Amino acid sequence: MSDYAWAGAVTPTRYLDTSAVLVDGQYDVVGAVVLLAATTVLVALSRRVFARRDL
Repeated sequence: MSDYAWAGAVTPTRYLDTSAVLVDGQYDVVGAVVLLAATTVLVALSRRVFARRDL
C-alpha cells in the first residue's frame, strides 16, 4: 500500500464510473452537478487567494 493511498478516497475520479457511460449510456447527473459545484467553489476560492497575493 502506498503512502498516498488515502488520497484516492478524496479524488473525484474514484467515484466516476466510466464504463457505465460507455456500455450502458448512463450518466450520473447528481455526481456531475457535485463535481461542477466543487470546481466552481475551488476556482472562486483560488481567484480570491490569488488576488490577495503580491506578485
